[in-house]
This record gives sequence, structure tokens and C-alpha cells, in this order.
Amino acid sequence: MHEIKRIGVLQAAKFMAVVYLALSLLFTIFLVAVGVGSISFGRILLQILLAPIFGFIFAAIGCLLYNLIASKMGGIEIELEVKKEADPFSLHLSETQ
Repeated sequence: MHEIKRIGVLQAAKFMAVVYLALSLLFTIFLVAVGVGSISFGRILLQILLAPIFGFIFAAIGCLLYNLIASKMGGIEIELEVKKEADPFSLHLSETQ
């Protein structure tokens, strides 16, 4: 078993901001396509801008809390498996026949 001792706050927050941006774009496209109510351009822009900002803030808070709690009682345990990658330059006779 391996333990996640600490999460990089800034990197995780940046990652989640990009995830929230992508989700907000998909959600906005869906709302516009379905035509839910009267959606103004300002509301669309606000939604697209606020989602990644809040995603960044809440991910950073979550990571800080995780790091604090993990330092006191231990982190999340995970089991990892190392897989061998196939060598792309090796010849496999069974595949070519």
C-alpha cells in the first residue's frame, strides 16, 4: 500500500480550474442548445468565468484541508500496480502473420 501524504495545492487547483472551465463550457453549450429560459450573453460569460475561479478556490481549500488532516492522522492509502509497457520497436511475429 502507498499513502498520499501531501497534495500540491497550486497544481491541483490549476488542474481543477481547467476541469471546471471545460465543464462550464459544455454546460453552457447544452443550455444554449436546449434554449432554457432567456440566457443573456452576460450570464453566459459570467458562468464561464466564475466556474474555473471557484473551482480553483475550492480545490485549493480542499487540498489545504487534506494536507492538514493527513499530517495529523495519515493520508489516503492506495494500491498501485506497475505495468510493463510494450516496446513499440520490438517485432511481434504473431501480430504480423
